[in-house]
Amino acid sequence: MMRPDAKVERVYLYPKPVDFRKFIDGLAALVELYIRLCMKSLDTR
Repeated sequence: MMRPDAKVERVYLYPKPVDFRKFIDGLAALVELYIRLCMKSLDTR
């Protein structure tokens, strides 16, 4: 849960539907993979 008094430096979003039964580790892995793929596609341009 996000607290309004917490300082948040970055928020990562995953643009596709996810299965919330994966819990935080599975969701974090999806975001990390997505970011790596995006970075890789930027490198090939």
